[in-house]
Amino acid sequence: MRFNEFRTELYEFIFEAPADDIIPDMQALGLDDYRKDSGQKVSVYVPREERKQTIQTLLKRLPDATYDPNAPGSSLGLIMYKGGKIQIRPAGGAGTQSAGLANEQQLVDTINRFAEEVGPLNVTFVGDNGKSITAKGVTKADNAGADTAGRKKSDVNLIAQNKVIPISLKKGNAEYWESADTLWGHKADKIIEKLVAAQKITLTKIGKNRKTDGAEFVKVKPEVAVQASPKETLSVVFGSDILGQGGVVKQTFDDEHYKLEGNNLTVTADLVITSIDDIPEENRVYWLIRNDSSRTRPRHKYPGLRVLASYRKRINKNVLVFNKKS
Repeated sequence: MRFNEFRTELYEFIFEAPADDIIPDMQALGLDDYRKDSGQKVSVYVPREERKQTIQTLLKRLPDATYDPNAPGSSLGLIMYKGGKIQIRPAGGAGTQSAGLANEQQLVDTINRFAEEVGPLNVTFVGDNGKSITAKGVTKADNAGADTAGRKKSDVNLIAQNKVIPISLKKGNAEYWESADTLWGHKADKIIEKLVAAQKITLTKIGKNRKTDGAEFVKVKPEVAVQASPKETLSVVFGSDILGQGGVVKQTFDDEHYKLEGNNLTVTADLVITSIDDIPEENRVYWLIRNDSSRTRPRHKYPGLRVLASYRKRINKNVLVFNKKS
């Protein structure tokens, strides 16, 4: 074997390690304060007092994730996910900053602190894209991210008397809307079949079988992207609870993003999205069908592949963009 061939095989092995498959899911959840400890393990950093809550939140949000409280190497145990491990560590111990889920808590804590100081607030989120959301008479902010039943998308609920204004949060450097195997996996299977038949892509068996039915794991080349329809975009961005009630706010919050004048609280953000027309081109929703060697994809035809609802800017030149109308 020539050196270049060996290097290519080594690169593919490293790329397909469980840690590399875990990291996009962490980014999709806004958990971008992480460290790849090895090919099998990822450490995520959160404030010390939020570690237990973060473990519970991840177990609710990550399909098929399990928790081993007695796993060696951590006083709180480890999350087992996609053939690898996730360890929740206290922020600050390794030169890190606060993690993504703390972004929600930071907003909740700030709004509640101001409401206690001055009473009901008129909260206005103002985006650099010229869009805004205003909630009048807010007396409280609640974390809502753990309640995803029925495709709810709210991370923070603003409470104003008997009214709830749901806000979905995205960190400033997010690249994915959500993991979408359940939502779009069956459609992805049909597109893969069509592209294989047209000889636009190739599927290579990787010598691994799904335990439930013996289906062989595959690798696709090139990876495939499909632009979401307007109806699909509404579901991904706004879920079942945001559209017409609240909005999406994209920002990594810090003290500098809040300005209180009397009872009026202005919160600045990179983006505020209240309708499909507010979504910038680079953030448009694309279904990215990519390789994931640990993805069993139950009930779907091709284990080894996964689907992500991705930002348009994540679709690079090496990805085949498929037009569903063709």
